[in-house]
Amino acid sequence: MRASGPSRRAVLGGAAAAAAFTTLPSFEGRAEAATSPTPTYRWRQVAIGGTGFVTGVLFHPSVRGLAYARTDIGGAYRWDDRSARWTPLNDDLGWDDWNLLGVEAIAVDPAHPDRLYLALGTYAQPWAGNGAVLRSEDRGVTWARTDLAVKLGGNEDGRGTGERLLVDPRDSDTLWLGTRHDGLLKSTDRGATWRAVSFPATPSATGQGITLLVAAGRSVYAGWGDSDGTAANLYRTSDGTTWEAVPAQPSGASAKVPIRA
Repeated sequence: MRASGPSRRAVLGGAAAAAAFTTLPSFEGRAEAATSPTPTYRWRQVAIGGTGFVTGVLFHPSVRGLAYARTDIGGAYRWDDRSARWTPLNDDLGWDDWNLLGVEAIAVDPAHPDRLYLALGTYAQPWAGNGAVLRSEDRGVTWARTDLAVKLGGNEDGRGTGERLLVDPRDSDTLWLGTRHDGLLKSTDRGATWRAVSFPATPSATGQGITLLVAAGRSVYAGWGDSDGTAANLYRTSDGTTWEAVPAQPSGASAKVPIRA
């Protein structure tokens, strides 16, 4: 019988490990040590195929053992429960798409476990190319791609604050994408097309923009990382159209960046 799926701690440890080695042998007595042959050590590397940092791990809420990891410069990975290894999902990207190897965010659909979405873009600097959204109906085996008109920053500051991409809890065809400098984007056709929508906070060139998107019941919450402490840091929508600041937030004159716990 195959063992049950990995715990969150085990999966996180497996994604971050870079090497493994055998346990040193122990000897119970001098006589045994004198007569035993010299132990032979065999060293090997663990093939994870990743580079940079693992900036996020997302577990599917309804499928045990199904998890995805994103990195800042090395693409995304799916946990293969049968073989107990991480499977790379973006090895098909070529040199011309080098800026898409940084994964800004991952989203899964709670109602459709095979659907997977990636927001790609390594740098949000003027010299970098625009970002893209990949969508899959088979857990990342094959992809459809939509190029965006904005830049994403999977290797920028705040890359570990949470997922900036979210499937709307009221409608699986609707997705939200928070950007660093271009506000909030929305798709109503499962990520095929995107448009900018109204959001209370104003983007800037120095802030971190929308740092996370989280669903709670039928509401969506958005974290906002400003640069000067003048804006609220947590917003919500209950109807998918209007956003409002969550009341009773901490105040102050310094910059604040919300992080998903």
